Amino acid sequence: MKNDQVIELKPKELELMKYFMQHVNKIVSKEKLYDTVWREDYFGSDNTVMVHIRRLRE
Repeated sequence: MKNDQVIELKPKELELMKYFMQHVNKIVSKEKLYDTVWREDYFGSDNTVMVHIRRLRE
């Protein structure tokens, strides 16, 4: 909730949030997030992880 409103997350955003909650105070690379949440190999040129993190921060 934010400002008494429920925030709906997309499936990947929810998985990303769960991962962050399970790894509090840990530094995690984009590669690790991509491997764990998207379950695909990371090639370094995709900005998907950062876009999802930005949406969570908003």
